Amino acid sequence: MRKGSLLVEALIALVIIMFSVGIAMVSSYNLLKKSYENQALVELSDVLLNECEKILTMNVLQIASGTRKVIYHGKEFTVNVTKTIANYSSKFTMSPDGEPVTLNFSGLSNIVVVVVRVTDSKGRYVETKVVPKQ
Repeated sequence: MRKGSLLVEALIALVIIMFSVGIAMVSSYNLLKKSYENQALVELSDVLLNECEKILTMNVLQIASGTRKVIYHGKEFTVNVTKTIANYSSKFTMSPDGEPVTLNFSGLSNIVVVVVRVTDSKGRYVETKVVPKQ
């Protein structure tokens, strides 16, 4: 009878070990998944930052709207550049006595805003707006 109880104890110990290994594998899988997602986000952000630095040094007339491919660390990214003209002069209002007063910002009437979007092969993207030299 002693040998049978020893076998049951060994089986229970194996079941406990298998459960603990399974729990550890699920936790490490989730950790690795988040790590790969963060790595992809960092790579996208690096490419976006490089493209924005290029655009900030250019004159407005030198910036061309369009889409192009960029290779970064052996991976291919798509960079989409779009130029839009924004009029901010009417967005600044004040009402000191309950009566709205529109401020005159003649320098903000027509500003070129460049939207830069970087997309990877899996469809993930980061996007920002840049105001280059006017």
